Amino acid sequence: MVSGVFLFCLGCDGSSTSTASVAGIQLSVPAKIRQVSAIDPAQLSVELKVNNRTYVTTADASGNRTATVMVAPGAESTVSVSWTEMFEGTRIKLAEQTLSTFVGDSGAEVTIGDAYITQGDGFDTDRDGYSNLDERNQGTSPLEDSDRPDASTLSLQVLLPDDVLALQLGYTVTATNNGSAVVLQKSDNEYSATITGLVAGATADIAVNIDSLDYAGLPLATVQRSITVAQGTNNTLAINGTDFITNLDADSDGDTNLRELVRGRNPTLLADFMVPRVATPPLIDGRFSDPVWRGTLGQTDGLLINRLISADETGFEPQDGLRSDWVAVSDGEYLYVAVRVLDSATHFDSGVEWWKDDGVELFFDGDNSKLPDYDGVNDFHMNIRVQDLALIRGARSVELPSNLLFELSTDGFDSDISSGVFPSDINQDGATDTGFNLEISIPLAEIGVTLNQPFGINVHFNDDDNGGDRDGKFVWIGELGLDRDYLDPSSMGTAVISN
Repeated sequence: MVSGVFLFCLGCDGSSTSTASVAGIQLSVPAKIRQVSAIDPAQLSVELKVNNRTYVTTADASGNRTATVMVAPGAESTVSVSWTEMFEGTRIKLAEQTLSTFVGDSGAEVTIGDAYITQGDGFDTDRDGYSNLDERNQGTSPLEDSDRPDASTLSLQVLLPDDVLALQLGYTVTATNNGSAVVLQKSDNEYSATITGLVAGATADIAVNIDSLDYAGLPLATVQRSITVAQGTNNTLAINGTDFITNLDADSDGDTNLRELVRGRNPTLLADFMVPRVATPPLIDGRFSDPVWRGTLGQTDGLLINRLISADETGFEPQDGLRSDWVAVSDGEYLYVAVRVLDSATHFDSGVEWWKDDGVELFFDGDNSKLPDYDGVNDFHMNIRVQDLALIRGARSVELPSNLLFELSTDGFDSDISSGVFPSDINQDGATDTGFNLEISIPLAEIGVTLNQPFGINVHFNDDDNGGDRDGKFVWIGELGLDRDYLDPSSMGTAVISN
């Protein structure tokens, strides 16, 4: 196929410039367009103008196009040729040239050539910086600014930290690329996204944030990773759970927001429980008959011992009605703790293996040092088993205070909890019901607790439904499925006695 434009002046004698002559023009598809295999010649159109007058062209079998035009003999003529393609329902401009040529005597030929331009105004339909012809040559869409010759795709894969997967509360996972939101898709424990329209050679700055739904978007974990993307779609960024930064501590208590939520603590407060001050201490009789307990025990937002951290029986499920809560008050000299357990059956048959029987475990870290092991100074672990006459000291605990007093009663529990709330005036008549009550007074000085300063505390309940081995263990603060307080004081909750 011949490339170029030829003008023929037919039947003119050159004697008069005012006399119009008939000229023939032959066009061929520009070489720059012929070289693009993706372009279908059937979708091409050409616009021919001579001296600003548009002429119709016809195509022959070889693809050349011809037109018959009227020109002034012996004068310069301005010829304009524009090639366009119908692409996905839109006509796009591919190539164009404008030139002046002299039409000579009758039968003279003028070769126009193939000096087409393909860049500039009108040649970039989607305004992405690449001409329509370049995009057709590169196989990208000249109609989509995100699909361009230098565009790349990034596959983002995110695995969450184990502590996030252990959460019982809600959370959100969001991601951004260079500050723009990325839509994540969730499948099992993995989040993923396909980020398109990236520039090859540029840097994608990816940030992934995990926030709590239950604490007004409190940040739990964050990670930032960067990747320089290569041309095409073979870019992958994998973020693992260990890549996340989780040392976010809103209440500055030394325990991260995430770990506090895993353990059932409030990550926005230094103290999980503010111990009320009372002027008159309670009588330690195991019956909760004193006014200080009224309105404290049995509240819907009370200190429930309801987190199952150990189940020694396969498929263990808490029995119907099993419920336990606790509370504490102080007169500035002693800490008074009350624990109530509603339990349909209590057992005392395991001898020195006290943890296999029904009972309560109390833990204290007097200075709230929360070390990963007992410090031998003021870390305490004490156990009160149903029917025991003395406290049992945990293996890692320092010696228990000598001036403490306790009473565990199995004949004074009122189980009227039909509405799901323990009544605040229970046990006034000493009515017997299934379960047990514990009252204990502990001298603050002997456990190293200072007024208005945080200290570690936790309350556990061991449940034995049928004798022999323990069936389940419940705690106030603790990670579900993990019994740690007897080894690791850092897993306790935190309380403060107001000054």
